[in-house]
Amino acid sequence: MKYKNINFTYLFILSTVSFLWFVVKEHTAYDWPAIDMMPFFERYHDSGFLINDFFTNATSNESNPRWLFGYFIIGLAKIFHTDWYTISYSLKVILVILTPILYYLVLYFIVSNFIHKGKLKNIQLILLLAILIVMYPKISGLFSIAWWKPYFLQATPQNVSLAFGLLAIILKEVNWKSNYYNFASLSLFSAATFIHPAIGLFVICFYLIVNYRSILKNIKFFISLFVVGFLMPVIVIKVIFSPELSLNTIDFVNIYTIENHSSHYHLENFGTHTPFSWLYSFALMSILLTIPIVYSYIKKMKNLLILTSLFLVSFLLAVLCQYVFIDVLPNKIIASIGPVRFTQFTYWMIVISWTIMLSNLVFLSKLNFDLKFKNIYLLIVFLGGVIGVVSVDNPKEFIYQKDKDMYEFIDTTGKDSVFAVYFGNFKLDIPNIGKRAVFVGNGFPFNETYFKEYQKRKSLLYGNREQIDKIEGNWVGEKIAKFFRQKTPDYFVNISKKYKLDYVVVEKNFSSNFKGFSPKFENEKVKIYKISDFKESK
Repeated sequence: MKYKNINFTYLFILSTVSFLWFVVKEHTAYDWPAIDMMPFFERYHDSGFLINDFFTNATSNESNPRWLFGYFIIGLAKIFHTDWYTISYSLKVILVILTPILYYLVLYFIVSNFIHKGKLKNIQLILLLAILIVMYPKISGLFSIAWWKPYFLQATPQNVSLAFGLLAIILKEVNWKSNYYNFASLSLFSAATFIHPAIGLFVICFYLIVNYRSILKNIKFFISLFVVGFLMPVIVIKVIFSPELSLNTIDFVNIYTIENHSSHYHLENFGTHTPFSWLYSFALMSILLTIPIVYSYIKKMKNLLILTSLFLVSFLLAVLCQYVFIDVLPNKIIASIGPVRFTQFTYWMIVISWTIMLSNLVFLSKLNFDLKFKNIYLLIVFLGGVIGVVSVDNPKEFIYQKDKDMYEFIDTTGKDSVFAVYFGNFKLDIPNIGKRAVFVGNGFPFNETYFKEYQKRKSLLYGNREQIDKIEGNWVGEKIAKFFRQKTPDYFVNISKKYKLDYVVVEKNFSSNFKGFSPKFENEKVKIYKISDFKESK
């Protein structure tokens, strides 16, 4: 069996490094976008929580696919008799410990299908190093397009879905003949799609590509994989969570991909984790896939040539389809999937191709070291997880204390108050920590019924794409901030005539438009004004 040659020492190293990075750098589950469902969890336990908050109402009152993940967390909280944040934190710890192991095993099994078993020791150091370096955010950022990184660990539907998908691949690779393993694998693929349809689809696509040689030989399984792993969950989600108001293609594409997720889905505005254009990352990944193609052609390595060519084509098609079905032939279904997200698998495809290419380097086997402590390893991983869970942080208290004076003031306002907040973290923290509604916040309502209303609200405070493009700035966040800073008291009064709006939070350094009015609260960061004071002045 291939798995008997796995170097458990390397697995231990990966888990340890990942866990230490979490403890030192990311010791919390209160991070965006992992907590965008926080209002949903709070509303579940308190029907009066943020009663006038648009996002909370849009997420909680009308069914949407994100409920599946939401109730997954709530269900676990009930089973373990704890709160939703402890579950989210625990889930992140589990992902931190297990995800690098899952990647290692998936890469190992896939590569082992293309090389002689005698070379399995040669490749493991390559896999270890490939995963270790991508754990570093700046390296991971180099291999990302439109912000979609190949490696980041948050307790999000995307990462949970990915973990299920990777585990499904591992189970299938361990035993192709067992009906039990087949069933378990298909179940996990299906769970991955239920939690996040796009990721479920892309994991399946990735698995199909690396198994191009065996599709016809195992046609029943791969048909079942498509039907059970993707088609059935998508149909169920569509039937159960079909929106009351279904937007036409143009409106959907405009609001979802151009106005609100442009850096993710609109090629013209693709975001990047580097100081350079996303095209540099595109070029880097294209070159790194081209080299094994050239090498395999020269060395007449047919399987590597075909595999890497498929990798390169799928990578290019992901970007091309994103452009074509958004800008040229807008398609609602494809826009919602976001083909460019598939590029987060490109780094792993590069690793597979290069590992196969370098597998003949015999000296790598001499650097391979395995301490043979499987049971100890499992114990350490378990204890690490326990320690991580026990040391759960309290972001509500931590963030509250950082701006205690502001939150103490917010506590004095009516529980039904609505705040207009400048572009920054406070539009997330005021509803989650301060427990007061915001006019429009970070969260996007993934129910078409609310798309247009969300866009109206967002445009009022932070501008639409056309307005933002006219403002000077180095990045879109800077332009949005400037748009808000231009607003006057009269502007917020006019909004309050159509919507419930009670307070406006402005940056202290950019409050000149509010001269002549006394803030209800002021500190070194912000000033908070009451809308009724503006009305009375008239």
